[in-house]
Amino acid sequence: MRNLRLARSYAQAIFKVGKANNKTDLIYKELKILKESFSDKSVSGFFQDPTLKLQDKSKAVIALINKFDFSVETNNFLKVLAEKGRTSILGDIVESFQTYIDEDNGVTRGEVISSHQLSPTEREQISDLVSKKTNKRVILTYKEDSKLIGGLIARVEGYTFDDTLSMHLNRLNEDLKRRVH
Repeated sequence: MRNLRLARSYAQAIFKVGKANNKTDLIYKELKILKESFSDKSVSGFFQDPTLKLQDKSKAVIALINKFDFSVETNNFLKVLAEKGRTSILGDIVESFQTYIDEDNGVTRGEVISSHQLSPTEREQISDLVSKKTNKRVILTYKEDSKLIGGLIARVEGYTFDDTLSMHLNRLNEDLKRRVH
């Protein structure tokens, strides 16, 4: 939990810098490249190795910066992460950064799980419905779960909309129990 709070703080800081310089999209693109680089096991292992000095890790970050042609803002941010020994939370920082961009653009993200693959028309209808409920533009990812018996589950902004057959049956069962007692 502490790392997530810390990641949000770093993400907010770099977002504010990016916003002030009209570079949020560029910085996000660069952070995603860095996240991918740091997801390599040898790279992440190097930066998580407690026996290495922060100076050695900082030198490696400088080498990484020189490999890519990143903006000054991203370079400075990465240097700070290395100096503070925070490169291990880069993935969480990138996710938090995306959240700040989404909020700034009035966008929300969510997930829809259905028992079968949804047609483009069905996806559009779901997206429109969720967009109206949240008053935001919605970006949804879609997954199939063969264990679901009809219907779908949508998770957006911490809310879960469950319209599966099993949920309807549970509600019917509870309603019948209340009426009997």
